[in-house]
Amino acid sequence: MVDRRVEVHKGTPEHALACWKHTVGLPEGFPHLNPLTGHELDPESKLYIGPMHEEVVEEIFDRVSGPSNVIFFKPGHGCTTLSRYVFNSLRQECVSRKLIPVRLAIEEMPTPPDALESGLIESEALRELQIQLLSNRWERPIGAENYRILRITLPSFPPEPIDREQADAFFDQTSQTELRVSLQVDLSSPLAYQNGDLYSQQLSNFGRAVRNFCSRLPSQPPLVSEMYFASKEAWGIFNSKRQLEADETEYPSYKAADIFAILSRHYRSNRDSSLACVIGSHLLGPHVSEDKPLVEIMRDFEQEILKRVGSPGEFYQLR
Repeated sequence: MVDRRVEVHKGTPEHALACWKHTVGLPEGFPHLNPLTGHELDPESKLYIGPMHEEVVEEIFDRVSGPSNVIFFKPGHGCTTLSRYVFNSLRQECVSRKLIPVRLAIEEMPTPPDALESGLIESEALRELQIQLLSNRWERPIGAENYRILRITLPSFPPEPIDREQADAFFDQTSQTELRVSLQVDLSSPLAYQNGDLYSQQLSNFGRAVRNFCSRLPSQPPLVSEMYFASKEAWGIFNSKRQLEADETEYPSYKAADIFAILSRHYRSNRDSSLACVIGSHLLGPHVSEDKPLVEIMRDFEQEILKRVGSPGEFYQLR
């Protein structure tokens, strides 16, 4: 049954589109792509890693223990999704790698640029370190005595705020073990498309806050590996003051076949049949460009579908 909210628009292309989705068993949100979270961030679920991307993803995991790395994406081509996937995977492997991942995402930070201070970055990082150290068994990889001492420097679980003295003691003790911290920083944000000037200010202040946080950490032996996920433009603004030298990796932009595969993982039609059974990939191709974010590609693709289902005799001619 078609959603009653669409009934008031009966006779319009939007109503025809809703009827078509209902007929073929596609949800109301098609073809828009929501960010993947939780169990969806799995190649066995909704996460798409294409043939062109597999080698790059392997390289990213090989580099997580390196000093500084930046992964470049075309704007809107999977930056946040991949950063979440890498972080979740490292969380599951943290004990075997002796590496604690800490994720910082600019879109999860306060929007007013002046609210981004190093104290906020430090508290977010320490909270994740608390969770990981108190949720896993570290006696074997770093030694029972080292783990006992680290536990002494931390408040009880669930995490409570850590003061500056506790933080310094924790980092000093951690640097004496073989344990490392992998700082995973995602610089992508919807704000980039909504307010470019505000996004630039946020990137600049975020860069200063992260720099101040990293400058407080022990450098001998090195405690933190840094990995950034960003567009080249965002990285340039973020890194303008610090001038961090990082190894660079380019993540391939999505082609039309990749994007249709992503859609197919997100959406299935009636009776669990393939998306290709109800709509052809040739309708997507003309709207795909490596310089065009996925959100814009999906918006133009929806307009293409609207144009077709809203034309007499073309309701089923989407294959």
